[in-house]
Amino acid sequence: ARLLQLDGRLEHKAGFSFATYKRADSHATGFFEQAFFEGDTHQFDFQSSYLLLDEDAIKHRITAGGVHQRETILQDVSNIFGSFGPTAAQFSTGFFVENKFDVSDFWFTTVGYRHDDFSRAGDADTYRIASRLLLSDDGPAVHGAIGTSFRNPSLGENAAGFGFNPGLLPEE
Repeated sequence: ARLLQLDGRLEHKAGFSFATYKRADSHATGFFEQAFFEGDTHQFDFQSSYLLLDEDAIKHRITAGGVHQRETILQDVSNIFGSFGPTAAQFSTGFFVENKFDVSDFWFTTVGYRHDDFSRAGDADTYRIASRLLLSDDGPAVHGAIGTSFRNPSLGENAAGFGFNPGLLPEE
């Protein structure tokens, strides 16, 4: 969903997604293989963006938002590797803010910060600073960026099936 206000200077966006996974293996022996695996992912996200300044080539837009995701699984644990549970769940909630500056018609800069809370991996704070300089209207550009990142292990990597690793740590 999208809503524009204040003559288009303020924009709100909201979304919801749902995915379900169902896998059945009628040939599974129960020794090394799972006979079934089911999972659901629900995600809700929202962001607002406000154009603070729009003077000739100079623009300044600030954007803030959040996202919440929940994953659940139900799986066959009848094999010999039954050291994991038949059900598992994890969630994450994140908030972000971003400043975008169009310094001129040919120079653009973005600064952003994000905080995430992962139920299994803990908190993560990340940032990014990027800038782009157009060398001509239809030619090359110089782009540079610096930042940090964080990858939370998926629920399947931590708690599902053969090859899972409950001690898997986030990538930073």
